[in-house]
Amino acid sequence: MPHTPLLSRSQWIGLAVLLLSLAAVAGLLRWADRLTQPADTPDSLQLTSEKAAELEAALRETESAYRTAYREDTIPLRLHRFNPNTADSMELLEIGLRPWMARNLLRYRGRGGVFRSPGQLRKLYGMTDALYSRIEPYIDIPVVQDTLVGDTLPAMPYPQKRDTVLELNSCDTAELQLLRGIGSYTARQIVNYRHRLGGYCRPEQLLDIEGIHVDTLLHRFTADSTRVEAIDVNHASVERLQRHPYISFRQAKAIYTLRRERFRLHDAAELTAAGILTETELLRLQPYLHFE
Repeated sequence: MPHTPLLSRSQWIGLAVLLLSLAAVAGLLRWADRLTQPADTPDSLQLTSEKAAELEAALRETESAYRTAYREDTIPLRLHRFNPNTADSMELLEIGLRPWMARNLLRYRGRGGVFRSPGQLRKLYGMTDALYSRIEPYIDIPVVQDTLVGDTLPAMPYPQKRDTVLELNSCDTAELQLLRGIGSYTARQIVNYRHRLGGYCRPEQLLDIEGIHVDTLLHRFTADSTRVEAIDVNHASVERLQRHPYISFRQAKAIYTLRRERFRLHDAAELTAAGILTETELLRLQPYLHFE
C-alpha cells in the first residue's frame, strides 16, 4: 500500500505560521514585562555604591601593599656614597630618590649636564630639604684638577694623555681617559664594573671585565679597599644579591633561603658550610659581604 503522509502540504504551512505567531506573542509579552518593571530604588542604588566603594578601597589597599613590598624588599633604602654623575638608576632609588626624580637626573646627564658640587642636587625637581639633608653627607663628586698649561701656549682641543697613577674607586671616566691606552669605551666599562662590584679591592679585578685589554696598565692603578660598599647579607633581597658579579642567581636564592631558615647569618663561613660557596669563591667575595 502506498504511504500516506501524516499532514498535507497546506497543513504543514499552517503549523509553521502558528508556531511563528506563538513566538511573536511570547516576545511581545517579554518586552511588555520589562516596560512594567519598576526603576531601581534608592536602596538598590545605595547598595551598588557601597559595593563599588568597598571594591575601590580593596584595590587601594592591594596597591599600597604591593608598593610597600617592592620598596622594602626589591629596592631597600640604603644610604651609601654615590657620584650623581655616574650613579645608575638602581643606586639613585636605593638612596631614596623617587623613580621620576631618578629619571629626571638621568635625562639631565644625558643632555650633557654635570654636577660639579653637591649643592646642585638641590635644584633637582622634587628634591626636598629633608631628603637633601639625608643624602648630602653621602654625595661623592671627585674633584678633577685642571692641568695648567703655560699662558703662551694655545688651548689644546683634546685632553693630553699622560702617565700617572689613579685610584680606581674615586676616579671618573674623564680621568681614566687621560691615561695612555684608555678610551671612552674602556673608561665606561671600568666605572660600570665598579658600580656592580661595590668598589675594587685590587687592580687585578680589571681583568674580569670582558672586551677590554688593560693587562699592561695594571701598574697605573691602585685600589682603596676601604671605599668598598659591602652587601648587608641579612637584609638584601635576592635581586640585590644577584646583581653582584660574583654571585649567581642560584647562589643568591640559596643565601636568601638559608637566611630565612636561620633568621640571621653571622659570618661568611656559614655559606661555605652550607655548600653555597666554595673556599675560592668565598675568598673573592668576602670583602663585599657584611653581617650586621
